[in-house]
Amino acid sequence: MTTKPLLTFRRIRGGALALCLALVVVASANQDYRPSALDLTVAPYKYGLVGWEASHFTDKWVHRLAQLFPWTSRAGTAQKRLQAVEFFRLGAELEELERRGAQ
Repeated sequence: MTTKPLLTFRRIRGGALALCLALVVVASANQDYRPSALDLTVAPYKYGLVGWEASHFTDKWVHRLAQLFPWTSRAGTAQKRLQAVEFFRLGAELEELERRGAQ
């Protein structure tokens, strides 16, 4: 007749792992966090990928559904490229005019 030991190796290993994790949590929570001036300046502009994905989850599907309506623009790739080139050309022209006006 063999008896099962009260404390098996798995239980000891699990207990040791739990103790180590608890020590890591306590040690990291014990530190004082004081943000620097740079951290405070950058803080409003930080974002999380998960939060962004959650807030923009439906945008892709709403856009695709909107493309089904007949009154939406179906500009081709060439036309879109021409519009982009025109946009940047006008931006450069505006900068040039502002530069001339500042002199």
